[in-house]
Amino acid sequence: MDQLESIYERFGGEEKVGQMVDEFYKSVLEDPSLAKFFYDVDMETQKRHQTHFLSFIMGGPNRYSGRALAEAHGGINTKEDHFDTLINHLRTSMENHEMNHEEIEAVVQSISAYKQDIISG
Repeated sequence: MDQLESIYERFGGEEKVGQMVDEFYKSVLEDPSLAKFFYDVDMETQKRHQTHFLSFIMGGPNRYSGRALAEAHGGINTKEDHFDTLINHLRTSMENHEMNHEEIEAVVQSISAYKQDIISG
């Protein structure tokens, strides 16, 4: 966990994570294979939840107060290829914000632990 804690601190905390999340969702919303999942979503709330989630994943405080991931993703029919595409957009955003390869892989591995709560089949 020390490696993850250092990611959040090195990265610059929640404000910097929020900037990365903004870029991440810009690319997600430009991707037709993913944009359809966000048509009826309040994106400001979504970005806030994602910022809190990624801050926690990176070793920061657990400030996430939304629904459980399985509940939030239930019924939206996300598949494994959607998850993989989303992760690719996240990787690009982390690279653009100068996160190193080892840190990116640690974050992706931590997120992947929640994959079964995100995909529907």
